[in-house]
Amino acid sequence: MKIKDISKKSLILFCIAFFVRIAASFILNSFENINYYEYGIMAENILAGKGFSFFANPSNSNEFAVGAYMPVGAVFYTVPFFLIKSEIIRNIVYLLANHIIAAISVVIIYKATSNKFNEKAALFAAGLAALFPEFIFSSSTAVTTNFYHLFIALVLLMFSKDSKFSVKEITKLGLLSGIAILFRSEVALLVLILSFFVLKRSSIKYALLYIAISLSIVAPWTVRNYIVLDKFIPFTTNFGINLYRGHNSLYPGAWADDRMDSLKAELKFSEKYELDYIDLHKQEALKRISEKPMSSFLSGFEKVIHLWVYYPYSGMTSQIVYILPWLLYLAASIIGIIRTKFKENSLIFSMLVYHSIVAFIFFSIPRYQTMMKYWMLPLAGYGIFSIIEYLKKRNG
Repeated sequence: MKIKDISKKSLILFCIAFFVRIAASFILNSFENINYYEYGIMAENILAGKGFSFFANPSNSNEFAVGAYMPVGAVFYTVPFFLIKSEIIRNIVYLLANHIIAAISVVIIYKATSNKFNEKAALFAAGLAALFPEFIFSSSTAVTTNFYHLFIALVLLMFSKDSKFSVKEITKLGLLSGIAILFRSEVALLVLILSFFVLKRSSIKYALLYIAISLSIVAPWTVRNYIVLDKFIPFTTNFGINLYRGHNSLYPGAWADDRMDSLKAELKFSEKYELDYIDLHKQEALKRISEKPMSSFLSGFEKVIHLWVYYPYSGMTSQIVYILPWLLYLAASIIGIIRTKFKENSLIFSMLVYHSIVAFIFFSIPRYQTMMKYWMLPLAGYGIFSIIEYLKKRNG
């Protein structure tokens, strides 16, 4: 295949992904109404001179607690958009940037799958990345799913060939992973998994170099947290909340029950309020685990089902437009697994196991399922290719 053909197909895929997402933003009314969640609040606080803060004193809005509640990269990425005073223009610019990132990810998935399998499988994988409803929807929201998808696509591309890594490639992978940690803290765990695959392909020296480069990107923020919070906080403070959301009296993913609401109301506001707030959630989660160990253990399997099958606490996941595409996608991925060797896809399998373990320990909501599904694109693309080839031979 000629380079021109690849470039032409990449451009077509980019345009399809981009303009489908533009259309979706109009349908979802995202240009006029978008929730920036914690990232928007913290961006506004930074611009207002309140530092890297999320929590403010309810009785005095000028009193705030500086902390590390959300990933620093995601927050500072959001800041420039809040320099735009018009809300509609801000939303348009933000979503256009989101859609460009998503479209670039589609092209990278195409190239990675082409390297891994073949051209036709790559087109199917990229088509799924461009048109799968969840991926389109996530591009019209102000969360970090898009950045995680881009990270996945780049990792798949870097590991799509069997050749040994060079120092230059290890440096790129390390820089990519370090930056990704600043957007999603759990990527730090993926660095350990990826270092194993670097070790298998190259050497322990390269694996250690990869880890060192990744952590060096994050190190300044970790030092800042220690200086400001007087406590070792590698990335963010929200571990305790995530643990509580996975272990509470309501359901996996719930923010607070009545007891937690009353305990939070008793907290006194101070400069260390964020740490006290997080520690409260952590202690309540650990208390529940210790009091009901078997129930907590068994609920882990329920949370894995939430990740892989169905999350019953969201109206969106009960809709046929959500369930049916996922079942077809999963079926194509399983066929892709059957038709390939385990060794060829051990990286993808490791990432799926990782997401399942995280769900088991913490919790899973639809967005986390959407993030995991991106790892499966090459397998799903090859699965669709295999089905079509089988039908051709059968009718042939």
